[in-house]
Amino acid sequence: MRFTKRYAFALGMAGFMAATSVHATIFSVNLGTSAPPTTLGSYTVSPFDVTVQNAIADNASVSSLPSPIGGSLAFSTPATKFTVPTTWYTWSHGYTGAVFRFAGTMSGTDATLIMPPVTAAFYVYYEGYTFDTSEVTLTTNSGEVLGPVTVTGFGGATGLAFYSDDPHQTIKSIAIHSDDPQFMAIAEFGAAKGTVTGYTVPVPTLSPLLLAAMALLLAFGSAGALARSKR
Repeated sequence: MRFTKRYAFALGMAGFMAATSVHATIFSVNLGTSAPPTTLGSYTVSPFDVTVQNAIADNASVSSLPSPIGGSLAFSTPATKFTVPTTWYTWSHGYTGAVFRFAGTMSGTDATLIMPPVTAAFYVYYEGYTFDTSEVTLTTNSGEVLGPVTVTGFGGATGLAFYSDDPHQTIKSIAIHSDDPQFMAIAEFGAAKGTVTGYTVPVPTLSPLLLAAMALLLAFGSAGALARSKR
């Protein structure tokens, strides 16, 4: 019975090490106030169609936007459509057009973006309501955190992005929290699907710890066989 327990423990350790020897990473990027990038990591990112967004009437309630990679980007709570520079007065890098405003509470302003299917890279620009500074924090469904990032509310709209180093591990949602208790606006979305040209799925390698666990497993097996032969 002692052998059986040891054997199971060693087998479990070997399986655990094998399972954790390869994992994907979600990277976060502060894009600053520059115009949106065309790439994130190894991905070519497609911007959302601003023409479609501009056609939405100001003050309209918006729950989702069509995505350039298929499907749609959904908002956990409806946003209100505004326009830079007429109804939302400032942004950055010369952008004019649709923005989507969320109302806040005493604890700040929150919204969760539900990604289009198979999203491996995504960016969004943020600006608070106050002309002073606000702090914004983004968190993916897998727990990767970007922020808090300090953003100037007067012409300081800042791009914030995530991408995965494994196109098979996608980003499903991004929670946005701003400490601005009045409003926040987001706009200029971009996304890439979980496919990278020339990408090869990594083959798990045997780490030193895994090799040690396998050696231990073989040792227990040999000891058990020897013990049985002496009975």
